[in-house]
Amino acid sequence: IAKECYEGAPFRHIHGAGRDYPWMKEALDKKGLKLGDNGVEIREYIYDMPLVMAAADVVLCRAGASTISEITALNSAAIGSVRANCGVNEIIAVIIKKVTEAD
Repeated sequence: IAKECYEGAPFRHIHGAGRDYPWMKEALDKKGLKLGDNGVEIREYIYDMPLVMAAADVVLCRAGASTISEITALNSAAIGSVRANCGVNEIIAVIIKKVTEAD
């Protein structure tokens, strides 16, 4: 998605890098990749997650239990990736089933 943003596609890519923010920002700077006005933004942390998720047409994210709960509460469309062996797969399947049945 970041490549398409750089090429002018109508996407907004916001990445919360957490503790990896300093080295990620430095690595992108070294490659000459500018951030901000082109639709690509890297933040150390996304403090306004409900606002960011609510503004999105589709949320691409990790599919942990808390994130699935936030997406469900906001009734947002989402594509989530589940980490293998994290122990919440069955819970996520039940939540997704309930959300899709409600529509």
